Amino acid sequence: MLKQIAIISQSSALNASELAKGTAALQRQVSRDLILHWPIQATVDDFSTLADVPVGYWPIIIMDKINRPNLAGYHTDEHGQPFALIEYSSNWTLSVSHEMIEMLIDPFGKTLVPGSSVDPNNPGRVEYLVEACDPCQDPSNAYLVNGYYVSDFYTPRYFDPEVSQGVQYSANGKITKPREVLSGGYITWHNLNENVWYQAAYFGQLQIRNLGQIEMQGRSLREKIDGMAIKGQHVTLSDAVPSLAPGKASARLNKSASQARAARLKTCIASVLRVRPSSRRRKSP
Repeated sequence: MLKQIAIISQSSALNASELAKGTAALQRQVSRDLILHWPIQATVDDFSTLADVPVGYWPIIIMDKINRPNLAGYHTDEHGQPFALIEYSSNWTLSVSHEMIEMLIDPFGKTLVPGSSVDPNNPGRVEYLVEACDPCQDPSNAYLVNGYYVSDFYTPRYFDPEVSQGVQYSANGKITKPREVLSGGYITWHNLNENVWYQAAYFGQLQIRNLGQIEMQGRSLREKIDGMAIKGQHVTLSDAVPSLAPGKASARLNKSASQARAARLKTCIASVLRVRPSSRRRKSP
């Protein structure tokens, strides 16, 4: 089934042209990169207002400010359908890409995959919550599409029992082995023997956190766990992040090439419009 994502800006800092160009980059990531690893087909379109979004689309809304960081990200409506709230930054496509990829891979935020525990002090078979961008969410792991930064994400091989040569564990290859958590990332799992949830986060060093037993209270697993995020798990994306600086140069090059192509196309269109129908040779009856 074709999935449909709607990107809506309610931010005064994001104009229609920039929204359209960023959305095109997000569509390319889905149709070029995501499909290589996950059997998912989707459209990504931008709309001016929420009222313009057709029924059946999953909306991602970009806002100027979300005063409570834990409210940014994945949510579900009263019918359990997914939507996301994003706080605007200069690298807004990276945040949108993160939520979009996870929404497409696990729309309802409850898929669990079995695997070996990453906690050396508590080994055994556990169930991991599928959150494809979280282990590699740090901006240093992002990559460029059309001059816009998008999020790295893990592949289904991320949950392999052992590392194998030649296997791609994430889209840009930053993850090099199963269940690896990169700096700035985290992974969440359910210990079936204890009926307790755990989270391994890497902020300076790997930290194992006991989340306890989780009561859903009408929310999905992902929404509930995201609301319990520890300080540091919400990455601030700004111009000050050194790893994102090359994107500005790439964006300028892309803009220059697009402007040159547009100029040639305008000349071509003008040439076509100058051709009069009467000047064309008519075929004999």
